[in-house]
Order: sequence, then C-alpha cells, then structure tokens
Amino acid sequence: MNDSNKEYRSRMSKNGLITLAVVAVLLVILIAVNLVASALPADVKNIDMTDNKMYSVTDSTKRELAKTDTAVNIYLICQGGEAALADTGVHLDVFLDNLAAVSNKITYTLIDPLVKTDFLAKYDFGTDVSDLSVIVESPLRTRLIKAS
Repeated sequence: MNDSNKEYRSRMSKNGLITLAVVAVLLVILIAVNLVASALPADVKNIDMTDNKMYSVTDSTKRELAKTDTAVNIYLICQGGEAALADTGVHLDVFLDNLAAVSNKITYTLIDPLVKTDFLAKYDFGTDVSDLSVIVESPLRTRLIKAS
C-alpha cells in the first residue's frame, strides 16, 4: 500500500506540474496577444459597428485631410480623464482617434483640466469651456466646439 501511495502522489505531482506549465504557457500567449493588439493603429483596432458608421472617417474627409499641409491639434476636455470619459457613454474619443490615424498632420489629446490646470489658461475662452468641449488648434486659428 505504501508503494502504491507513493506512485499515486508521484502521478499527481506530475499532473499538477503539467497543468501549471499549460496555464503558464496560456498566460504568456494571452499577454503577447494583448501587447500586439495594443500596438495596432487606431483605424484597425477601432472598428465602427454602428449602423450609420458614426465613428468612421468618410472617404471625402480622408481626401480633404490628404490635401492639407497644416498641423492640427485636437484637444478633448474631460474632467477626470479616460475613466470619466468612459463613464459618460460618449465615444467622441474613438472618432478623434480614428481621425488622427488617417492623417499624420492631426494629433488628438485628451485633456483633464484638473490635472493640467494651466492648459486652458493659454486660451481666451473664459467660462465657455465645459466638460466634453473640443479645442481645435492650428497655426492659423483656434476654435472651441462646445459640448451640447
């Protein structure tokens, strides 16, 4: 009985090690897939599944963007940053990511005015800036698009 008990424990230890190895390999694969997916450009990883393609950049917009030589900075103002934006249910950031992915002249940045307290001071918008407002800035002009 003693020998069969040792044999049983040996078999269980071997099975446990095999299970542990399989779990470790699966974890490494999962992490690798996640790293590859996060490195994909926005136009590949942000697939617009809405009926009216609400978050997609149209072909005519792509053509117009290809013609411009002007750098454009787009700032989405959201108190609380990404976490607060996710809580709003507004997916404007997805569209702005897609827009920036279409042209290397466009940059998009999410601004939390509670963290970057001096950011809005360089603009003369007064109290017109509210949560989910967008600032579009180029060398020619700067425009505020208020959240509605």
